[in-house]
Amino acid sequence: MLLASAACRSINAADHGVRPLAMKLLGVTIVLVLLVGLGFFFLRSRSIASNDAKAADWPPEVLAKINRGRAARESVRKQNPQFFADVSDAMFLRDPIGINFKTNTDEYDSEAGTVIPRLEKCSSSDDVVIVLHEEFGRWFGADTAGDRSRYVELAKDIWALWKQERPNSAPASGGP
Repeated sequence: MLLASAACRSINAADHGVRPLAMKLLGVTIVLVLLVGLGFFFLRSRSIASNDAKAADWPPEVLAKINRGRAARESVRKQNPQFFADVSDAMFLRDPIGINFKTNTDEYDSEAGTVIPRLEKCSSSDDVVIVLHEEFGRWFGADTAGDRSRYVELAKDIWALWKQERPNSAPASGGP
């Protein structure tokens, strides 16, 4: 509000009408943007602290399972960082469950880390559709994962990346 009042005071007192109203609206807008930004920062920091507190309440075997999963996914990333990034990027671009907010480009890293090891057993993009649907169902639940048809184009993208990465691993009748 201080910024808004300073802006309004700088206008000539004889100037009545639209300019003072526009300046007040500008000041109010600036204050609102600052409040929203601070609120987001506050909520985000509380959420992180809350997650840490909740993690401390989990049984040790659950934490161990979570840590093993993270380590396995990180191992997949380290084996071929570029391929991992390409698969994650393809997921982000196709965004099968609608979590692409343009700035969270690593949002699908966890899923890429569980899909990539399963590609060895795929012989076509149709197999990749099944893997994607199963993994997204595991990560997000059946309702959020939706129908298999949601993964067809993404599966084609990932299969093309896989064939490029491992040209001799795809059988001759490897499908699309």
